[in-house]
Amino acid sequence: MESAARDVWYFTVNLPSSSLTARVHLAALGFIAFSVSLPMAWVSLGKLALLLAIFAMPWLARASDPSGPPLQHSLSMRISLAIGLVWAVSLLWTKVAPLEGLHALGKHLKFAEVVMLMALIRNPSQARWAMGWFLIGQLGLVLQGWLLWVGVPLPWTTGFKHPSDGLRYSVYSTYLDQTLLYAGTAAVSWHLRKRWPGLALGCIGLALAAIAHNFLLQPGRTGWLVSLAVLGSALLSDLKPRARRTTLISVLVMFAALAGLIPGSISDRLSLSIKEIQSYVQTGNASTSIGFRMRAWSLSIQAVARRPLEGYGVGSWTQTVKQIEGERADDIFGTATSNPHQEYLLWAVSLGIAGPAMLLAWMGAMVWDARRAPRDLRAALFSVLTALAIASLFNSALYDALVGDFFVITLGLLVAWSWREDAVDAQETAT
Repeated sequence: MESAARDVWYFTVNLPSSSLTARVHLAALGFIAFSVSLPMAWVSLGKLALLLAIFAMPWLARASDPSGPPLQHSLSMRISLAIGLVWAVSLLWTKVAPLEGLHALGKHLKFAEVVMLMALIRNPSQARWAMGWFLIGQLGLVLQGWLLWVGVPLPWTTGFKHPSDGLRYSVYSTYLDQTLLYAGTAAVSWHLRKRWPGLALGCIGLALAAIAHNFLLQPGRTGWLVSLAVLGSALLSDLKPRARRTTLISVLVMFAALAGLIPGSISDRLSLSIKEIQSYVQTGNASTSIGFRMRAWSLSIQAVARRPLEGYGVGSWTQTVKQIEGERADDIFGTATSNPHQEYLLWAVSLGIAGPAMLLAWMGAMVWDARRAPRDLRAALFSVLTALAIASLFNSALYDALVGDFFVITLGLLVAWSWREDAVDAQETAT
């Protein structure tokens, strides 16, 4: 109990420095990490705080010494700069209006928040502080989801305003966004539970509550798949090799049982998926969720085949596929800007076949930067990256607002902590 109280006090009340500059620095980190658990307006304020903090780094850096090598040694930094430059240069050949192109560029460049957090977080203590606030925010988000299930009226939530089947237990957005957020939260909370020994059971409870909410209360098919990946990552990371296969098979059997026993949820959604695929294959029906995706993916592949090297430029996806589709384009994609609900194809249409390769290189660079970090940090990072990689197969998981911001902030916190703690371990070994 004393250990739990000490951990709560550490990252909620007691700032680990008396310096005003250090307190401002930590307050900014805490707010940035906490903001991804709030509505989109607060997420935007968190991004603004991150940008302002980067500009203020010459002042903030005076209050703390960095624990590791210069950031320019980071592969993530170099890869991010190169990719950002390619996205910016693609403005030269995009056919969309300049303002539309700049708006799309800003949405794509959110991946740079990872290295911004690596610059802002200068030692493991700051990383632990920021991650603590991240988990506190996610605890509130998961708790609200369960309170909606109990029937507690929460007037600010999506579930209260739109109590339809698909949104009944959603807090700030849709079930798709929320299931991905919950899966990422479960991954971080589970793998880093020993970082706060007094709160380890609480971290385990948060992870289980988030995963259970996804499977039992939400209809998100992508969320279920990502949640399964998170579960598999936890099993492979924490169990002894001999127990992994048996446990993994047991989890799959349990999932199959849940799919058959829970009415109106997993089994129905899986059956609906099969019907939507059959409908598209037989009649070309693109009005369903899967039908839309299959049509968008087909058109995206055709677009890449026509211009495989340079692509069509930033912000060009909607205009490009509508030109290929022809008369039915507005009926399928509407009149507003759309996306293919597939991050890899979005990058391919915009930047050519090098686009997906750059996206994968960005993910791989984070793994490389964390290669010498403690096992729990590497496991958490790999689990969240796996969640992002799978989600990006069925959605524009980075490009989309809210869920994209959640992933880059979560990854930024994990990579920064890994980078700084890796450096500390290296220094201790050398001495």
